[in-house]
Amino acid sequence: MSKKKNMYKLESLARLISGRTPEREQKEYYAETGTPWVKIENLDQGYIRETAEYLSEQGKEKVNLVPENSVLFSIVGTVGKVGIAGRELATNQQIVSLIFDEPRGLPLYGYYALRYHAEEIRKLSNQTTMALISRKTLGQYRIYVPDSLEKQQEIVNVLNKFHSICNDLSAGLPAEI
Repeated sequence: MSKKKNMYKLESLARLISGRTPEREQKEYYAETGTPWVKIENLDQGYIRETAEYLSEQGKEKVNLVPENSVLFSIVGTVGKVGIAGRELATNQQIVSLIFDEPRGLPLYGYYALRYHAEEIRKLSNQTTMALISRKTLGQYRIYVPDSLEKQQEIVNVLNKFHSICNDLSAGLPAEI
């Protein structure tokens, strides 16, 4: 914990997992159905359950699978897009998955915190020709986390309600988060 009360490094709240891309030349790694393979264009859509590309059983062996409710954060190119795994899935190397330790932080609280801090995190990126933030830098980023899971859940409930109202106003938002 930092000197400021309730400020925690992301790496102390969640396990950070880097994504991987199976070799494209190996067509047998990809399939019409199977394990969703998430790319940046799938982020910023709330829960991700389906994608345009899937991995076969052979392809799954070449990646790091992440469990349902993992928070997905883009770290290359378009830094700061956020999503949440709606089922077990895999991501490409442009995404880091955060698997929150539920006794310390709720995944949906982490999702909303990363959405809130995305612009500030983006400013930490190494912007030469393409924005890039390392998994280590992301892990060092500090967020405020209430003491209790109940308080975190209250915040998540308010944000879910707000999101639902926004969804009613704009057909482009997902129905649930």
